[in-house]
Amino acid sequence: MPNKEFKDTYFTIFIENTLTDFDHDTLNRLYQPLIGDNAKKLYLAFYQVLGVGKKQSDNIIHQTFFNDLNICEKEFISLKEILEAVGLISTFVKDDHYFYLVKTVLTPYEFFASNTLPVLLYQKVGKDNYEELNMDFLVRSHDLTDAVDITKHFDEVFELTEEKYVLTSGVNLINNGISIKNANFDLERFKMRIMSDELIDKNKLNDDFYDLVLRYGFLYGLDATDMYFVVRRSVNVDGGIDQIKMEKEVKESYKQKNLNKEFQPIERNIDEKDKQALLLEKRTPDMIMNSLYHTHLTSTEIAMFDSILKETGISVGYLNACILYVDKNKKGEIPSRNYYLKIINNWLRCGINTTTQALKADEILEERKKNNSNYKKKVVKTPKWYNEESVQEDQNQNSENLITIEELFKVKGE
Repeated sequence: MPNKEFKDTYFTIFIENTLTDFDHDTLNRLYQPLIGDNAKKLYLAFYQVLGVGKKQSDNIIHQTFFNDLNICEKEFISLKEILEAVGLISTFVKDDHYFYLVKTVLTPYEFFASNTLPVLLYQKVGKDNYEELNMDFLVRSHDLTDAVDITKHFDEVFELTEEKYVLTSGVNLINNGISIKNANFDLERFKMRIMSDELIDKNKLNDDFYDLVLRYGFLYGLDATDMYFVVRRSVNVDGGIDQIKMEKEVKESYKQKNLNKEFQPIERNIDEKDKQALLLEKRTPDMIMNSLYHTHLTSTEIAMFDSILKETGISVGYLNACILYVDKNKKGEIPSRNYYLKIINNWLRCGINTTTQALKADEILEERKKNNSNYKKKVVKTPKWYNEESVQEDQNQNSENLITIEELFKVKGE
């Protein structure tokens, strides 16, 4: 808890982006009925503190800000909490210093697709006004269903030289996290079903969308038919795909789908670390835990591992190697996201960049210590919140009770 009186503390403002004229219109017509005029003024005041082109303010004393706005501390806190409740700001504090992350308003499509904001708006403005706002923001004056897309492609406008500039790397190098090649997913079948669906705006089905479909299909074990119905339930009023809703539908589909699979040991021996790494690249975290304990991850745990992949850019195999590394001590327990990130970040700093290297992390780290003449064994202090999840070295346990990679992954019929 802060030690100083709130009025005497400093704060810093961060913004995601500046507000456009359309954002101002959305704020006035969709948000103001929910938050009121004074909360809207505070929201805009946060933007006005920053200079042109800046995304971070100087350090400002709260009392000075109160005086400029002619409000008291109690009123400021009340208005700030209203903005937090509707997702327009997030508040952080560290050592009596506050940080306000000011967010741009949702697009009208995101606003009306959310679970709570449209309900609250309906209660505030009434049925007639709500329907008028819905029509103004969401309904197009022209139907593009039968229109012809004559947009030029990149290679129709620009011409590249025949000289190719390609950066090559080994098979197991970290991927960039942009897409996952899900070889078992029938993407062509999925595309055929999507393209034949009259409710879906085909102009919005780009490569990023298909990459997202492959990612979800891979991580949650969903096939082309499953993902088609997920997307079908995520279509908004203009034919686009609401990705927030799509994420929820993926988790719901995962819960409903029977993922039971029977595993048996493989018949061939695979001892080389690089071959083991290739096996890890073909498995999901859920399959890893199922093969170890015959139980599936929850949708929340899968989402956590997905967020780790996106944030770090590591490959699926690298993440799976980390999961196995952690499981040597945790024995089936799934610790926090920060626990995995601490290990991954430490590995990357130590030059452990590939799945093969991740499988040999103990050897690499031990060798690194031996080669460091200045290395001294010491107890590393960790934050109080980290508790028992701080990563501890236990060389005696590293070689005990380890199931081999090849015993993990042989699915019957594979």
